[in-house]
Amino acid sequence: MASIIIEELDNKIAVTMDLPDFKAISSGKDRKYIVIRIHGSKAEKLPDADITVTDTKIKFLSDKFSTYVITFEDTDKATPAPSPTSGSTTKPVVPPAYNPGGGSSTATATPVPSTAPSTEPSKSPDAAQSPAPGTTDTAAPSEKPAEPEATNKPDVTPETTKQPATGNGGSSSKIKVGKNVTISNTKYKVTSVSGTKAVQFTGTKKNVKKVVIPSAVKVGGKKFQVTSIANNALKGNKKITKLTIGANINKIGKNAFNGCSSLKSITIKSKKLTAKKTGKNAFKGINKKAVIKVPKAKIKAYKKIVKAKGAPKTVKTKK
Repeated sequence: MASIIIEELDNKIAVTMDLPDFKAISSGKDRKYIVIRIHGSKAEKLPDADITVTDTKIKFLSDKFSTYVITFEDTDKATPAPSPTSGSTTKPVVPPAYNPGGGSSTATATPVPSTAPSTEPSKSPDAAQSPAPGTTDTAAPSEKPAEPEATNKPDVTPETTKQPATGNGGSSSKIKVGKNVTISNTKYKVTSVSGTKAVQFTGTKKNVKKVVIPSAVKVGGKKFQVTSIANNALKGNKKITKLTIGANINKIGKNAFNGCSSLKSITIKSKKLTAKKTGKNAFKGINKKAVIKVPKAKIKAYKKIVKAKGAPKTVKTKK
């Protein structure tokens, strides 16, 4: 059985999220929202042109299935320039643009004469005046995002971007907590649809010999992390010989592999398991000659866990 995870697309897709509950905008401030994409070990700032914000939603375009951080920048509202007096040639000086690399730069603008200065604040800062980042409520990535490029908004809004065909699990609009889906003879139950989307591995459709529990699956065209293994998920399965547990698993239910007497090879990629989150008798009844491969940093801790959760004393745990 093979498992495929799609991380990049040929075309950008529109992603819609609820705006986080940030602190209120202070009086006299304007707010600009920023989307930072964390893909692998690289963090990058999405172009402003790919971002659209309404009262409670933020929409952006991306061609990767990644982790996204929503943050913001608060800047002082622009002070209206007074109308120039007759014969005056003085031009107002625009405040220096934010320059993360050190030094400063200035820009000047020629105002359009008017009877009285406008009292309506600027809706968004000029592209040449990138403001200093405001305080955020989200964790910033380890790498500083690139400065946004000044681009015009696309003629086509994100809503009209062509969406990819939905995968297993049906339309994403019908995905709810508790929904059961089957992907390549492997069964899952949806446990979270907001924030970090997650599913639980609940078993297999057939008594296959090799079972791979991936780190993530695609449900209704969206990426869901596989974060847990259900109680009795493979209990009594005497045909399974090899099992792989994905990197996002943080909980294994009781009796999950109890009675899998032919199970001789287990690979645990997750570093998130603890004794409290590993159920009673989870490894009871596996083959006495079984070898369990675990992350190097977890070999000592996991050796204790599998023995405490029922594994035979003859089972070997190694990196």
